[in-house]
Parts: sequence; C-alpha cells; structure tokens
Amino acid sequence: MDHKELVVHFGAGSLGRGFIVPILLESGCNVTLVDANEELVNKLKETHSYTLVIVDEEEGKQQKQIKVDRVLSARTDADILKDVLKTVKTVTTSVRQENLIHVAKTISEVWGDEENSDRAVICCENLENASGYFKSLLADCARDEKQKERLMKIKVPDTMVDRGCSQSYSDPTVVYTERFYEIGVDKKELPDTGIRLIPSVDNLEQHFYRKRFLLNTRVDALAFVGLYYGLNNFTELKKSEKIMNEVTPYFDLVKKSLEVGFGMEKEEVEKWASFYWNERGKQSKKASSKDERKLVDIARDMWRKLSYDERFIKPLVVLKRNGYEIDSGIHIIVMMVKYLAKEDHLSKAETLDKIGAMWRMDETGEAIYASVAKMMD
Repeated sequence: MDHKELVVHFGAGSLGRGFIVPILLESGCNVTLVDANEELVNKLKETHSYTLVIVDEEEGKQQKQIKVDRVLSARTDADILKDVLKTVKTVTTSVRQENLIHVAKTISEVWGDEENSDRAVICCENLENASGYFKSLLADCARDEKQKERLMKIKVPDTMVDRGCSQSYSDPTVVYTERFYEIGVDKKELPDTGIRLIPSVDNLEQHFYRKRFLLNTRVDALAFVGLYYGLNNFTELKKSEKIMNEVTPYFDLVKKSLEVGFGMEKEEVEKWASFYWNERGKQSKKASSKDERKLVDIARDMWRKLSYDERFIKPLVVLKRNGYEIDSGIHIIVMMVKYLAKEDHLSKAETLDKIGAMWRMDETGEAIYASVAKMMD
C-alpha cells in the first residue's frame, strides 16, 4: 500500500484506538478517524493524538502517543466525510454490530453510484459472518436494484480480530492494550487487503472460532455466572474456586467442539486455552490495576449471545449434531437464562417463549431447548 493512501476508519472506541488505528498507521496508511461521540471527537481534534498504554510492555516502552491527523464527527462533519469517502478504496470499522447500519447507510450514499470492484470494507467487529451481515445492510440501504448491484461489488471479508483493549474510565484519551494481537480476513473474499498488518488468511473459520470459543465464550460465561452469584468484577471472579469448578464441565464441551466441528487437534486446543487464560490473564491483571473490569461491562448484550449460532449455544449444537452428550453443560445455560429472566422481569412462560423462539429451529435446537426447559423449575 502506498504510504499516502487513505483509509477511513469508523469507530474511535477502545478497539479502534487500541488496535485498528495503530496497525493501520504502522502499515503506512493515512487514516481518517470517524466517530459519533462528539465529546471524544472534539478532544481528538484538539490534541491530534491519544495515549496508548501497552500494559505488558517492558518498562519505559509502555506508553505511545498515537497521532491522528484527521478526525471527523459522523454527525456534524457528514459532508466532509462523504467527500473523503469518494477518494478511498478501503474502509475499516470497529463500531459494534448494532452501529454498522449507520456505516452502511453512509457508504451506500457515497459509493452507491460508483464502480466498486476495487473497494473493500473490513469489519473489525469480532462478529460471526461479518461479510453476510454487512452486505445485507448494504442491500437494504440500496434505493434500487442497480444500486444494489454496484454495492454488492464491494469486498466485505469475514474477519477475525483479537486484542484486549479498554478505555480509561478517568481519561477518555487514554486506551490500555497488550502486546499480543491477531487479525486476519478471509482470503477467499479478499485475497490481498493491501494493508501490511492485516493479512488475508486461509481457513479463517477455524481461527475465528478458536478465539471466539476459547476466549469470548469462556470469559462471557464466567462473567454471567459471576453476576448470577452476585459478584462485581473479574478479579473477584477469578478468585472464586466454586465458580471456576462449576463452569469447567461446560468449558470442556466447548473445547471438544473445536476438535469435532473445526478440525483442531486436542493438543492445539489445550495450548490455546492455556494461553488465553494464563498468558492473556496476566496481561489483563496488569491492566486491571489501572481500570478494574466490571462484570456488567463484560456481560453485555447477552440475549443475543445466547442465540442459536452464537458463542454459548453453538458449541453444544456442534457436539449434539455429531452424537456427543451435552448434559454436563446445560446447567450453565440455565443459570444464564435465569439471570437474564430475572433482570428483565420475565415469567417462566415468557422466558420459555423467548428461548424457544431462538433455539427451536431444528431437531438439535429442540433438544437443547427441552433440556433447558426441564431445569427451569
């Protein structure tokens, strides 16, 4: 990629500033950073930089000043943003799934009448099937079939992204992160990103679910169970031997699903599970001295995460379809459902209707629903 080539990045949150913007800059890109948070945007416009703290870096090398020459508000700088988008070939995002629709609307307005075969949108959202989801948003935004045809030429690869990042509670211009990171896009959809530190990779699905199940599923499940038992933060949770032991049978099933459904060797699964929990755990502990992670901040959007194809149910689906018993993990799902039902003031009938609508779509889903429903008394 030419050093002066421009990339527009949507999302100035912790992942955007902690991971995506730094690797774009390190790859030689000229980055325009876009966000809807007016207070943050104004601060970044004033400073043209922010502080990145790499918590597990050696002494004297932990802090970096990340320069951002151009920062735009998605709201008040909309016209300028559209002019910039006309000149770029690549857009990256880290805005969370629910906000991608706003990015899709903007892109459809600007790129909808252009030839887009050399353009790409890389959704760095830790989102399963990011390609299909974002393309569906673009299709919905198209005003007619001709514009839809043009928008469908945009390359939108599935993406795997992993780096622990958190924004300082006391100073929003400070972001904490770690040395370790992984990122890659599906080589079948986008053979070459043109960005040095964002590679196109084979077998992205295995990479994605290895990280999704061994890190996200485990951390989210523990956060959920911790909330069920009235804990407040992750440090308290990791000290609870009771909770760790309670979640272990479920997590053993999660690990087995990577062998059965995604072709990973047992030794490789165990290696990565240990790395995520022990090595990444040490890095998280260093960061926690600056900003303690509350369980409610980890356990976000949990009804969605309990859906059929998401991180909690999908491992059980994979095993059930391949003839494995999953009973040892059902009680963890029951605890999650009960906690959310209590939070949302749902009756038992309403709760069963809700999970039934999410899971009862095939024989496997019916079986999982029946097992959970039986334990809901």
